[in-house]
Amino acid sequence: MTLAKLPPEFDKSRVWLEVINEVDKNRADWLGRFGCRIAELALQQGYKVALFGFSSGEPEPEHWREPGMVDFLHIAAANPDRVAVALHEYTLDRDKTLQEADRWWIGRYVELLIVTDDLGLDNPTILITEFGWAQDWAPAPMSGMPQLHWANDTYYGPDRIPTALWWLGGGFSWQDAIPKLVEYMNENETDPWEPGDIDPPPPDDSLENVLWSAGMEAQTVQLNTSAALQTAITAHDGYVPTGSETRTKHGGKTYAVQSAGALDGRPPH
Repeated sequence: MTLAKLPPEFDKSRVWLEVINEVDKNRADWLGRFGCRIAELALQQGYKVALFGFSSGEPEPEHWREPGMVDFLHIAAANPDRVAVALHEYTLDRDKTLQEADRWWIGRYVELLIVTDDLGLDNPTILITEFGWAQDWAPAPMSGMPQLHWANDTYYGPDRIPTALWWLGGGFSWQDAIPKLVEYMNENETDPWEPGDIDPPPPDDSLENVLWSAGMEAQTVQLNTSAALQTAITAHDGYVPTGSETRTKHGGKTYAVQSAGALDGRPPH
């Protein structure tokens, strides 16, 4: 079923397939056996697969030692270019930087390396396929970029672990900084990052920008179907709320603000 959905231009020699995502950690033995079978199929058919997409903070260290999981780790260790372990790591805390986050959230992959060392196995290829701060929040680029440089040194240093950042689009304030981020990551693996590498945006105290900023800061969704603003967003404009209703002031007036996104490709609202 997965292969049937791949586009014709899919390059199986270069692209990893992550066939399951955020699974039940308490089924580690079964998942390991499932991973062995998926890896066997991938090796037979020339694909690259990454398993298991564990949620941030999972699995528990002892889950890597379940018999089925140990069998999978043997296959992954023997085939580092074709079979990988996929993990997610987030801070899940707006008050902590990536550097300050508990190691059980950021850097938890080390628990897997401890197990493979104990088993006498080569380190498997590890892909952090979701990485960052929170599902619905990211800091401003000027505070986030130094954190990403630290992550680049930490993850893509001696252990060479690629990370996929979540999530800098969909209303966050990173859109203009993304080209600079790409340029920096392509050219600098270990050179120190300085704040001057990204020019801060000019101050904008227009009503439109104040409302936009307030909406983007309230991106934990709490729905209220009787609220007039939410009714206008959903029924009139055809958008889906992506944040809670909040209040902000501009020019001596108080405004109700709520961020929203469209499912049809229209820009955030």
